[in-house]
Amino acid sequence: DGNKINYDKPVIIGDDVWIGARASILKGADIPDGCIIGYGSIVTKRFDEPHSIITGIPAKQIKNNITWRREKTI
Repeated sequence: DGNKINYDKPVIIGDDVWIGARASILKGADIPDGCIIGYGSIVTKRFDEPHSIITGIPAKQIKNNITWRREKTI
């Protein structure tokens, strides 16, 4: 009948986020700055805590207050 049943939602990914291989970021996901998304995770919701490790199916925050840095190689 033309009625929409699966409405869209934005996906927001912050700065300096690492996303592991085979991870799925679905509609409505919000990943704060400095987070790490684990291999094969399915992110389906909004997370509020920056600098966290987020992993699992469905994804959940397992550790916070992490730091990482990328060394430049020449």
